[in-house]
Amino acid sequence: MTSSRDIQRRIRSVANIGKVTRAMEAVSASKMRRAQSATLASRAYAHKAAQLMAYLRAQPGGSEVLHPLLQDHPVGRPAVVLITPDRGLTGGLVLNVLRFAVRESARLGGNVAWLALGRKGRNFVARYETGLVADFTGISDDPSVLDIMPVARMVLDGFLGDDFSAVYVTYAHFVSTSRQDPVS
Repeated sequence: MTSSRDIQRRIRSVANIGKVTRAMEAVSASKMRRAQSATLASRAYAHKAAQLMAYLRAQPGGSEVLHPLLQDHPVGRPAVVLITPDRGLTGGLVLNVLRFAVRESARLGGNVAWLALGRKGRNFVARYETGLVADFTGISDDPSVLDIMPVARMVLDGFLGDDFSAVYVTYAHFVSTSRQDPVS
C-alpha cells in the first residue's frame, strides 16, 4: 500500500511536469509566431517579384531581348525542385506535397529531373521515382545564401546548359498554421 508521503511526492511530480509542459508550450508558441510573421512579411516581396517577371515577359520584342533565364528552352527535360522537411511530425504536409509533385511530374510527361531539398522528399524520390539528379539535406530553417548557393548553381547550370527545359519548384505554401497548400 502506498503511503501518504508517496502520494504527496507523486502529486508534486505531476505538478512539476505540468509547469515544464506549460513553459515548453510558451516557447514553441513564441517560435511559431516569429516564423509566421517572417513568412507573412516575405509575401509582398514574392508577389512583386512575380509581377516583375510577368511584366518583363510581356514586353514587345519577345524572346530575342530577354535575359537567358527568361527565354524558352526547348532542349532538355523539365526539372522539379522538391522542397520537403528533413524530419516528420508535420501532419499531412509531406504526403500532400509528394502527391502533388507526382501529379505535376505526370503532367510534364513523366521524364523529370528531380532535385530534392529535404530528407523526406529525397527518400520518396529515391524509392518511387526515377531521375533523382541531386539531393540537399540538412539545410537550416533560416538558410543563408551559402546554404542555397549549391542548389541555385545546379539549377542555373542545368537550365543554361540545356539539361533542363524548365524548372518547377514544388513546396508547401503557408496559408495558416493548420493549412499549407502544395504549389508549383
